[in-house]
Amino acid sequence: MTDNMYVGGGAELAEGLTMARFGAELQPDLSKLHDAPAGLHGLSLFVDGSVGNNDRYSVMSGLRLHIGENKSLIRRHREDDPTERNTEDLDVIEDDEQPAGCPSGYYIGKRGECFPPDQ
Repeated sequence: MTDNMYVGGGAELAEGLTMARFGAELQPDLSKLHDAPAGLHGLSLFVDGSVGNNDRYSVMSGLRLHIGENKSLIRRHREDDPTERNTEDLDVIEDDEQPAGCPSGYYIGKRGECFPPDQ
C-alpha cells in the first residue's frame, strides 16, 4: 500500500436491507511521465461496488480529477472530504412513499440509496 492508494469496505445492516460495500482508488504518479500534461497531479482511478440481499448489486468505476493543491490521495481523503453528511440533498422517506428495502424515516439519496437518520 502507498499513500496514493485506498482500499476499503464495510457493511450496512438495517431492517430489510443487508449490503456489503467495497471500494478502491489509485492516484498514479504522473509526474514521472515525460509528456504528462500539467494539472493532472490530482487524477485518480476508482471502483466502488456493493452486493446485497434481494439480488441488489452495483459497480461503478471511473476517473476522478481532484483540483487544488498537489498532495497524496490519503491527504485528500483526510483533509478534503466532508466530515458531516449534507442532508440538504436528501429527502426523508415517509411511510406511504417507502421504496423497497428502505426503512421508514431513512433518507433517500438522489440515486435511490438509503441513509439512516443521524443519531
